[in-house]
Amino acid sequence: MKYGYNNIPKKELIKNYKSSDDKIEITYLDGSKKVFPLTEEIKKSIISKMLLQAQERKNSKTLEKAMKEKKELLLNIIGEVGVLALSLASYQMYNTDNIATLIGFFGGLTGLVIVREGIDYKFNADEIKELKKYDIYLSIREKLKNKKEQKLTINTLDNFSLNDLEEIQTNLNSTQNGPVLTKKVGK
Repeated sequence: MKYGYNNIPKKELIKNYKSSDDKIEITYLDGSKKVFPLTEEIKKSIISKMLLQAQERKNSKTLEKAMKEKKELLLNIIGEVGVLALSLASYQMYNTDNIATLIGFFGGLTGLVIVREGIDYKFNADEIKELKKYDIYLSIREKLKNKKEQKLTINTLDNFSLNDLEEIQTNLNSTQNGPVLTKKVGK
């Protein structure tokens, strides 16, 4: 998990875990870590909590909110590009120093807003991809349990792209003899 939901503190949301010979280390979204002795019971508890958090995030309508925000950001960017174009056209029409300076300043400011909105748009698009990826995982999780080679788990999900998950889902739904469960080299 890379993104939170419902204003739950990042220190409570599990990003992933790593296990070694005798310990298991949990990393939270805020970057903090906790170490526990490695037992099957503790590992199952961590996985259960990760699955619960993924399901809660799915139920929270975070994806719908993010998609609405993405659309609003795109509309804002389009409007701001229009304002910038008007500013540039006005700048060329008025050759007096004071007005040209004011229009230039306004155009530059609008350009900075466009850049900021563009960064927000990219962040939002990445969050939507993650949310879709987790939704797919939750929908195919039971089918994955029956496969011998299981590289895709709630803990390794962040290592896979949305395209990987879509391909795995397609393979799971179309074959019974063992779908591709690992990433293809070169993707």
